[in-house]
Amino acid sequence: MIQNNAGQIILVSSASTDWADSKRVQGQLDIPLNNKGKEQIAKIAQVLSGIAMDAVFSSPLQRALSVASAIVEKRNLKVKIIKEFIDLDQGIWQGLLLSEIKKRYEKQYVTWQENPVNAVFPKGESLFEAHKRVSFVLPKILAKARNKNICIVSHRTIVALIKIHILKLELNSIKECMLQSGSYEILKYNNG
Repeated sequence: MIQNNAGQIILVSSASTDWADSKRVQGQLDIPLNNKGKEQIAKIAQVLSGIAMDAVFSSPLQRALSVASAIVEKRNLKVKIIKEFIDLDQGIWQGLLLSEIKKRYEKQYVTWQENPVNAVFPKGESLFEAHKRVSFVLPKILAKARNKNICIVSHRTIVALIKIHILKLELNSIKECMLQSGSYEILKYNNG
C-alpha cells in the first residue's frame, strides 16, 4: 500500500472510445468506451487501488464516469459528478473526423494546432471559457478537501486546464499538460 500523502490530487484522463481511436472529435458528445477503454479502466483502477483517496470527482460523460466508478468500486466512496469538468465544447467539430475538419475548417484547425489559446471552435467554446469554468469550481473543491487526497477524472483538455490551474502555469502550456487517454498523474496541491 502506498502511503497517504496529504494534499495530493490524482488527475485521470478518460478512457478510449472508438471515436477517439479513429480521430473523430467527441467534445461533449457522450460516446461509450471501447474494449481498449475498458482495459484501461481495469488497469487504472488496479494501479490506483494502492493510493488512499478521500473523494473522487468526475465529468458527467460516461468515458470519464466509467473510470471514476471503477476507481471507487472497492472504496467506501461515491463519485461526485462535477458538470464543469465536462469535456471542451468543440461545437460543430463534434462528430467530425480530423481529416474532415482539416479540409472544412483549415484556418481554425491550424490555429488550434499552432496557437490553441487563440482558437475558438465554431459554435463551441474557447480555452479561456473552459478554463474559466474549471477555475470557478476547482478552488471550492480544493478548499473542502484541505490536506486530503482527491481524484479527478475528466478529459485530456480539461485535465490539462486543471493542471494549469493547480501549478499556476500559463494557458499556452496546454498541449504540454495533456495526458494520454486512460492515464493519470499525481500532483501536490496547495490550499493557500
